[in-house]
Amino acid sequence: MKVTRKIFFIIIVVSLLGLNVATLVSATAYNALYGLLSHLPIPSLLNNSIATKHQTLKHKNTKLIKENKEIKKDNKLLKNITRGFIANNQQKAKIIKTAIKRMRIRTAKIATSNFVSIPFESIPILGIDTIVAAAGTEIYLSCKNMKDLDKINNITNPSNADNQSDKVCGLQVPTVDEIKNKIGL
Repeated sequence: MKVTRKIFFIIIVVSLLGLNVATLVSATAYNALYGLLSHLPIPSLLNNSIATKHQTLKHKNTKLIKENKEIKKDNKLLKNITRGFIANNQQKAKIIKTAIKRMRIRTAKIATSNFVSIPFESIPILGIDTIVAAAGTEIYLSCKNMKDLDKINNITNPSNADNQSDKVCGLQVPTVDEIKNKIGL
């Protein structure tokens, strides 16, 4: 009986050592042993299992892959929207740049017209004609400038599309005869 006990004890120790080495070296052996032990009501054993961790990582990886696909899809959509905004902004910038260029030219014409008319305005009778012509030119060019300013305002602030050009464009310059009649010439 003592010999049987010793043999039985040696077999158990060797089996446990072999099983320990097998679980460390082979994932299959570990999973098989874990499958046997998982039927025991020990929750900490289940949480530390490689199979459980593998399943958890696999689930997280699948979730991340799905989220990545959604992000790529959203990113593609945002790129298309951004391209549209860029194209629209470039078009608006071109319109604004053209309007500003025209306004600069007109403003220079107004200043030149006023400057050139100064000596002629001092000449009796001919001065009235010069003043009327200069005022008419200034109102006409100012009207064009206001239309361009309204266009720029509508582009930069579409919710406040308050067109002011009608106030300037509606001004009427009196004729030379009307002025002469008022002053008695």
